[in-house]
Amino acid sequence: MHLHRIDYMRGMCHVFALAAQRHTGWEMMAAMVNEGAKGETFRGYGDIVHVFLVDPDGERFDVLGKGETPEDYEEVLESQTGKTAWMIDIDEAGIAELVRMGWLREYDEGDLAMAMDDSMEVLQDEEYEIGEAAAP
Repeated sequence: MHLHRIDYMRGMCHVFALAAQRHTGWEMMAAMVNEGAKGETFRGYGDIVHVFLVDPDGERFDVLGKGETPEDYEEVLESQTGKTAWMIDIDEAGIAELVRMGWLREYDEGDLAMAMDDSMEVLQDEEYEIGEAAAP
């Protein structure tokens, strides 16, 4: 598969988030929504609608750059979807599990390599100071 930047907003956001996390080491989160109450983890009830990082200022970071805080993002999602929204912490192992379960789309090392380049461009565009890449 050959990813384009728009793919990171159409089902491949987890690949961008993984790549950006390797550059930064920042916390990764998944945004969840459902019709009822907030769940505890992705193993509970809910649909994953986005995977992103939280930058040192506590704001959402994805392919579009710097966004609102996770708390404000919950409110945005709730107003857009009419559903309950919440955020969960997730790591690379959690992403791999969700891919195996079919909840997130599959990707390969080529996709991740492309996302490494794309995420570095967005980090630089947002003028973050990034040191050595975090170990995968």
